[in-house]
Amino acid sequence: MDILYEGLEPHRFTVQEEISPLKKHKRKIVYLLVVILVLTASSLLLYLKMTSSEPASIITSQSQSYDSPPKLTPPKPVTLPFPQSVCSGSTFQVTSNLQNARLENCVVFVKGNDIIISTVEFINSPVVVENSSRITFKDVIFSRSLDFLLLPKKVTKEVAVFFVNSNEIHLDHVLMSDNRNGLFIEGSSGIEIQNSFFERNIGDFGAIHIESSSPIRIHDNVFRVNYPVGMYFSNKSGNKQATFEVFKNSLVNSILYGVLIEDWKSNSISKVFNNVILGGRGSGMAVQFDSSPANIEILNNYIGKKTSCEVLTTVLPLNLGNGWCFAKSDGIKLENTQKVTLRGNVLIENERHGLDLRESKEIDVTRNSFVKNGTYAIFAASSYFQSTNNTFHANTSMVHEQDEPAPEAMRVF
Repeated sequence: MDILYEGLEPHRFTVQEEISPLKKHKRKIVYLLVVILVLTASSLLLYLKMTSSEPASIITSQSQSYDSPPKLTPPKPVTLPFPQSVCSGSTFQVTSNLQNARLENCVVFVKGNDIIISTVEFINSPVVVENSSRITFKDVIFSRSLDFLLLPKKVTKEVAVFFVNSNEIHLDHVLMSDNRNGLFIEGSSGIEIQNSFFERNIGDFGAIHIESSSPIRIHDNVFRVNYPVGMYFSNKSGNKQATFEVFKNSLVNSILYGVLIEDWKSNSISKVFNNVILGGRGSGMAVQFDSSPANIEILNNYIGKKTSCEVLTTVLPLNLGNGWCFAKSDGIKLENTQKVTLRGNVLIENERHGLDLRESKEIDVTRNSFVKNGTYAIFAASSYFQSTNNTFHANTSMVHEQDEPAPEAMRVF
């Protein structure tokens, strides 16, 4: 019998041999067994993945591209005709429509209903709106409100505009700049702020401070160099139906916080979406201080690229010392908070963490991109969160959890 290796030459037999069926089909049988083993292993892995208490995917891809910032169209600059001076160095009452006016070094009281104030310039002239409805400011400038000696004692907020116990408040295409503080709203409803600029409002509150008011819509605005906060929300009154929407805003160099939410307890859903929050120190956005349940959705925002202290010092209009320089720079911070969804956000080039979680629970982190964050992409301390289908790109470290509950409880709710 002279048999050569198969594949080199055809088999040649000098003696005819009887070949058994098993030997004849050996290769096909081996191939079939391999296929069965692969399918069985795949099914087992899929079952374990579906029944595991761990997230479906913490890291989806190291190389997948991440979203660009939302494309925002800034409002047109606020310019006024040559307004007529109607007040200088005194108090001024507004009870009906006011147009094409200039007030300087005054204290202005607005009271009544269905009042439109347009093409008006308030220079170092704080405005107080109390117990009024359907008040509209359009094409208005509020600037350099720094002197509050004429304010009555009951008005304790040193701001450019103060709304209290008022309804249907509309600010459209206004400029609020170079004030000690910008806008303060308390105990009011039906608030809309749009197409406006908030620049260099530096004091105790920053640009916008809203307490115990709902519903709120803030959109298509530009915020530049405000201290300490761009926007602040609090629901201390405990209104279980309180809501707000913040969308399509550009916030650049809010020194400590771009958007800060504290003591927000509500059964209704609020949303922060399609915003660009860049520069500054501290957190681009934070929800904290017993916001439980918060019921807030944070969607498709672009947050990060912190600015150095040296650069910020050159753009600040006054010396604030350097204590703010040591603020920890995170993309989003959630502390002592419950029921927050983060979806589709890009957290990029934050000096410390992309996402900082502390003593928070029922946090859903889905389809976000973490890009070049300095310490951790996600830092979690004593928090329950679910991380699904996120992507990570060139972060110093991925995910860090400390003081965590039992593994079977982590990330499951």
